[in-house]
Amino acid sequence: MAKRVAFYSIVISVVLACTGWCDAEPLALTIIRDLDFGSVIGAPGEYDALEPAEIAISASVPAEVRLETSLLAYVGQRREFPSGPPTLDIQYVVTLVGERNYTMKQAQALMLTLEPEGEYCYTLLVDGTITINDPTRHLVGPYHGTITVTLSAR
Repeated sequence: MAKRVAFYSIVISVVLACTGWCDAEPLALTIIRDLDFGSVIGAPGEYDALEPAEIAISASVPAEVRLETSLLAYVGQRREFPSGPPTLDIQYVVTLVGERNYTMKQAQALMLTLEPEGEYCYTLLVDGTITINDPTRHLVGPYHGTITVTLSAR
């Protein structure tokens, strides 16, 4: 008898928002790459992203960067979920390149402060690790989450 292998298809999109002086160009955000897990086998373990999300930030005035993550939730066949769709457990590592690393869980927010001296380009990397302890608690299929990055002048 052949064993069936379950896979989760993981997509985490980056959404950008800019407030303050963005139209006057002292601040700018650009998505270089979304967070990519590809397909994850449905077995207990930890699964690292294939590639981190990469966001380029240009700033010439003091600014704040706010990152908010949603739940990494099942988006497959429509079903009734009285307590919401199943979610996967994910831990994010946020790196402001050349500065420091931060960790955050899903459905949390993180605020970073930028103090550029003149025009400066920052690189923000968001990596992740999914932990599956009990595959019977998760439906096989696609899961989707978002990372919202908001840049605002201070």
